[in-house]
Amino acid sequence: MKNEKKVGLGTFVIVSVPYIELANQWVKELSPFNIYPIKCYENASNWTSVLDQKILRYRCGDIKFVCVVVVNKTMSEIHFQSRINKINNSDILFIGDECHHLGSQGYFESLPDAKYRIGLSATPFRSENDEIEGSPFPDTVKMNLLSYFKGVVSEYSLSDAIKDGILAPYRYELVPVYLNDDEQERYEDYSTKIQKLILKAQSSGLNTEEKQSLTKWCGFRSRLLATCEGKLPALINYLKDNPQLTLTHSLIYVGEGKAIDEEQAYISKVTNSLHEFGCKVAKFTSQETSHERKKIMESFKDETIESLVAMKVLDEGIDVPVCKSAFILASTRNPRQYVQRRGRVLRKSKGKSEALIVDFIVLPMAGSRSNFSQNLRKAELERINDFKLTALNSKEVEEIAIKLGVY
Repeated sequence: MKNEKKVGLGTFVIVSVPYIELANQWVKELSPFNIYPIKCYENASNWTSVLDQKILRYRCGDIKFVCVVVVNKTMSEIHFQSRINKINNSDILFIGDECHHLGSQGYFESLPDAKYRIGLSATPFRSENDEIEGSPFPDTVKMNLLSYFKGVVSEYSLSDAIKDGILAPYRYELVPVYLNDDEQERYEDYSTKIQKLILKAQSSGLNTEEKQSLTKWCGFRSRLLATCEGKLPALINYLKDNPQLTLTHSLIYVGEGKAIDEEQAYISKVTNSLHEFGCKVAKFTSQETSHERKKIMESFKDETIESLVAMKVLDEGIDVPVCKSAFILASTRNPRQYVQRRGRVLRKSKGKSEALIVDFIVLPMAGSRSNFSQNLRKAELERINDFKLTALNSKEVEEIAIKLGVY
């Protein structure tokens, strides 16, 4: 084709995102600019022929601009790749939203060799290994992202966004939750096993079985902290002690899986307890269908449902500006999660002058001074300091943290 190799006369935009909800959000946000992208997600039969036609017309020179919004999973699959490979790399603008997902080998290897590349993320270089102190594993995700996007070219901080009126200011409150005797014993045991494996990894390396064990013990410890026995009573007591507080338009983040020695999923336990307390709440997880999540979100926005109880599905990118408060029961050492969760409630909306973030911090059993207990305090302090930095009540938070012995 004569016009196929035109240079600088056309632009083929690919926006790749991790979730369907975020893809729909991109489609909505692009429409005011008269950009109506091809939606390459959900049922392939709905978009393959449309994409084929647009690609043909683009290559013939009939149209100069095409925009595609695709989810990462589809982006990496052959039926999408084979079509995009027909476009000259010099014409492609690739935008990776929540681009930290794209550093994993499966996605990284399928990224287009686009001339123009933009990666968007609040926390681009945080890995799941942040859950492990002194992780012995190389951060291949970071290396992949840097090699593809060629480094960070622009930063816009949270304090900048609050100062500029883009995000709402917020108050930050701490609610301490202490491990009980059994939990403290388990925490020490898991931490001992993790430390031994990390020391071995740093000296002589780990075999496959030992790597699996390290992952297992880290998972056990994370679940212990996320679902410890004192958290749910602490939430209910907080609500009782603050009767003036409305749960309308609030998010409640909880840990994944089940609490130790329990059969019921922790998210169900929390949701049921809040129902019994008289709160109108609903689970919002990846187990619900896209249609069900859409209905739940509509009910949340019109206040039929007061609160959403979630694990991870609300972490990234999903825009819920009506949210006024967040209750963080899911203790995590992964900055990506807590930075994203804070961002969910700071979106500006009508009638919201400020937001509230209530953080249920996990502390060792009273009187425990072991190295592992000190590490737990340090890990919680890192998150406290991060949240405190831009909070309206920064000084108050610092005083409370000192009283709790976290500093």
